[in-house]
Amino acid sequence: MRARWINVILLVVLTGFCLLVAVERKNVLLTTWRVSGNDSNGVSPLTAAEERDLARFLPRMLKWAVRWLIETMTCEDDLRINIADEIKRYEGKQIEGKLFVSDDHVIIFFDAIHLCIRFQRLHQLGLSPPEFEAFCERSYEEYVSKQQRRGWGWLVDGGVWRTQIEQFHVGALAEAPRAADQWSEEKKELYASLLEVVKRQARFHCSPQYRTVRAKIPDFEVGDPWAVVLFDAPLGARPAMLIDFDRDVTSGAFRAVFAKDFGLPDELAAVEAAIKGQRMVEVEFDCDKPREEDRLNETKDLEWLSEDGVRSLAERRVEPEDLGIKGEVVVKILIDVDGRVVLAHAVAGPWPLRQAAVKAAYQWRFRPIGRKLAGELHFQFR
Repeated sequence: MRARWINVILLVVLTGFCLLVAVERKNVLLTTWRVSGNDSNGVSPLTAAEERDLARFLPRMLKWAVRWLIETMTCEDDLRINIADEIKRYEGKQIEGKLFVSDDHVIIFFDAIHLCIRFQRLHQLGLSPPEFEAFCERSYEEYVSKQQRRGWGWLVDGGVWRTQIEQFHVGALAEAPRAADQWSEEKKELYASLLEVVKRQARFHCSPQYRTVRAKIPDFEVGDPWAVVLFDAPLGARPAMLIDFDRDVTSGAFRAVFAKDFGLPDELAAVEAAIKGQRMVEVEFDCDKPREEDRLNETKDLEWLSEDGVRSLAERRVEPEDLGIKGEVVVKILIDVDGRVVLAHAVAGPWPLRQAAVKAAYQWRFRPIGRKLAGELHFQFR
């Protein structure tokens, strides 16, 4: 039966978006959710990284759903379902999950809470951010049958599947946000990625009369499907932006990607209700301050040194942190008359390595020659 959401925002922005979140392992009981060895139908076993991600992402998904899925969907037979309330009913209890595994995906149906989650398998890297969907039907069999009749559905993609029915322990759903100084390095890197997206989009809210844009970012965790950012814009408007969290399929690193802008009153009301009481990070952007790319373009009249030239003047060199990922990052730098790096901007290289390269570049010191210089550094990650 088709679901109809009362307030548009939470499912409109959720449909098709991804979910992947990290929590402590103590909240989950998955001791039998282990596909070891190839069985007769040829499905490859879950890797250790995939098992680990399954164990940590599922509990977090329920916490995230309780926070964001606060609207009630009404089904055709007048069945009314509030996913957050359904999950809360099982806090501290066991819940049955139907697990489907193929070489490409892991899908889990929770009939009791009307929720379906699909992960793409990245094998040695773990699991991708999953898609998820709430459904009105009273069982996954009924749901899948209807999707198949419509010609689409998550299980209608061919291939060979292995199925299991397991018990999942729903741990504590409440959580206390961590202060920024307690964030993991992974979360700090994701925040930096998110902030870059926010900075780029903030410029669209500038105007001749409005030269400062403020943004509020609700707390998030690594692997959340998305984050919502609220802007204080001209004329009292409060547009919002949805930022999707993705995972690099070559490195496994998480990153932020702009998804959409929105701002209808009912959409904003739903978001504000969901983030009420959450820890917020407030940032401010100066519309008159040029972007790093703009400032680099202003260096065209300066003496531009080759990498060998830059390195020949270096008095202190700092290599970037080893992240266990191979690649090369090119960083353009601007050096002031005192030999300090006043601007560093990564222009090429794998995204997960760029922040570390820029951080290292800012720590370089050069022999002063009485004038500003521009050049680039190439950092090799092995």
